[in-house]
Amino acid sequence: MRGAGRARRVPPPFAGHSDWGALVGRGLVAPCGCRPASARVGGLGLWPPLPVLGRGFNLFGLCRKGGLVYQSKVTACSLLDSHASVVMYKLILGVNRVASNIDRFKNDLADLRHRGILLQCAMVKDSQGESVLRKALGDIDGASFDKICKEIPEFSTGYEAWYSECIAVIRQLLPDRLAAFKDNYEKPKVRKEIDYENYVIKDYMLGLRVTLRGDVKVGTDAAIPKMKNQCAILGAVEARFKSSLFEIRQIVQADLFDSEISSARELHNNKFYRAAGAVAGVVLEKHLAQVCNDHNITVSKKNPTIGDLNEALKAAGTIDVPQWRHISMLGDIRNICDHNKRQEPTDGQVTDLIDGTDKVLKTVV
Repeated sequence: MRGAGRARRVPPPFAGHSDWGALVGRGLVAPCGCRPASARVGGLGLWPPLPVLGRGFNLFGLCRKGGLVYQSKVTACSLLDSHASVVMYKLILGVNRVASNIDRFKNDLADLRHRGILLQCAMVKDSQGESVLRKALGDIDGASFDKICKEIPEFSTGYEAWYSECIAVIRQLLPDRLAAFKDNYEKPKVRKEIDYENYVIKDYMLGLRVTLRGDVKVGTDAAIPKMKNQCAILGAVEARFKSSLFEIRQIVQADLFDSEISSARELHNNKFYRAAGAVAGVVLEKHLAQVCNDHNITVSKKNPTIGDLNEALKAAGTIDVPQWRHISMLGDIRNICDHNKRQEPTDGQVTDLIDGTDKVLKTVV
């Protein structure tokens, strides 16, 4: 490699970057603001490393517009354009946030479990009385019991927020248990009569009771096992999170995708349309592949494209026809950005691709 062993000056904007210390600590740059010409990160030998862009990706379109000098397709480069440099470094720094995000997820899960236990206590107290709750909590002193009672929220208001947060977490971390979690809350589509088996939390929130000749046949306490089931499912999510068998990529993927979409927007704002579209396209392809995996949808091709993944999701009934058409349009724009060198992507096309990808991330799960 030309200039191997010497150091190349990092563009000035990074000397004052808030994450400069992190870059130095990871060996990506030297404290003086230089970096080794032979630096190879992420297996690409590309500076800066661009793991989000995918294997074999090239930025020749960005080179022509951004003043980047390449020695080969994916070997080494010197960044001469400040705006492009900032965007590339933000892609790198997104990975630095992974460790702190994992800690945040752990804390959020622990908080959800704690709130779930308190809601369960609220349900027992409301439906069976304070004495039953005290017995259920075991051998605790009066001061501890009073402290717990002060923490117990109003079930009708606390549960709605808790349920919505749990749905988002389970959908991301344990999607195969999402339907079971919902079944404990939602009314069955077919229910001829109400009994302890099909009584759900929604019935409890409505104060529904079944009486026969003045006697209570099904009381609000019938919802307690349903609440226990939901807490158990949330506990399974936490256990899977801690398990070494769980892929960390699934935990942080959504957050990284958001970071990559932000990077695509910044590239677009600086008029690097082809590169912005390419970044958004990779995010879209990765997300669709993850959705297929979550729904156990098999795609025959070894390296499926957006079109292949889109067709598979439609055939499985995961997406409807309007969603399928929308993703097809996004795939066409991505192909212009990645493959069609004769046609330059327009501002409007890349905007549609970035905004459309952001929408798909939130609606196709």
